[in-house]
Amino acid sequence: MGGARPIVVLGARGLVGTALMKALARKSPLALNRSECDLTNADQILKVMDRLRPRMFFNAAAFTDVDACETRPGEAYRINALGPGYLAQAAREIGCLLVHLSTDFVFDGRIDRPYTEEDRPAPLSVYGRTKLAGEEAVRDAGGDWLVVRTAWVFGGRGRGFPWRILDLAREGRSLSVVDDQWGCPTSASDLAKGLTALAEVGARGLVHLANDGRTTWWELARRTLDLAGLAGTPVERISSRDLGRPAPRPVFSVLDTSRYSRLTGSRPRPWEIALAEAIANTGPS
Repeated sequence: MGGARPIVVLGARGLVGTALMKALARKSPLALNRSECDLTNADQILKVMDRLRPRMFFNAAAFTDVDACETRPGEAYRINALGPGYLAQAAREIGCLLVHLSTDFVFDGRIDRPYTEEDRPAPLSVYGRTKLAGEEAVRDAGGDWLVVRTAWVFGGRGRGFPWRILDLAREGRSLSVVDDQWGCPTSASDLAKGLTALAEVGARGLVHLANDGRTTWWELARRTLDLAGLAGTPVERISSRDLGRPAPRPVFSVLDTSRYSRLTGSRPRPWEIALAEAIANTGPS
């Protein structure tokens, strides 16, 4: 083992990073947080890469607050666009595979079928535009890279949309959820396992990965409450316009995961099963 090059996870305390550390546990990955590897600091990134000399680097760090990106576009661009480029350039210099996460929000939602990797991106928001710029920076660096787009990620208790819904319901708050945006809820655990599977089979380029199926935010909220024994909780259906969020969202951003299945020989499981498992594993609150 003496000279083995490590696997590194940046953003290891985040939603996907935590799941990645667990999925990679038998490979003893190294965890990095933002203070140790600041995506806006090209010099620091070069030094970290040169010191650690990883063979594989998972970037699970990003500015993911979609609405905040609208009011802080400069920060979003530095983190989501420039940062991945710095990582890719540094990874290229040491012969390291960079696995970078992107988003369904690079699409505008104006088609009525799942998006493939060949579909032309047309982001509606600052978040989507900066994430697309990050994809392009990784690609243009010319190194060894894998960009994986995913969507609507949720984790264990307290992490993601389902848990916000449960918290509000248990507090007796009224629930109003949009019913005109379609996507694919994705378990962080399933995503992490899929990322490692892609890396293990030597996948490169652009891949879509999400749990199987499609739903709306309202239906996701309803299913979450039913699974948690709160089936009687009312949930009002509202439109995106009613909600009035600063950042526009695609009305349809379901991802086609056929390429993932061809590469790995496995199909993502249905989001309903992944959600049921996540809720069952947390036990009563």
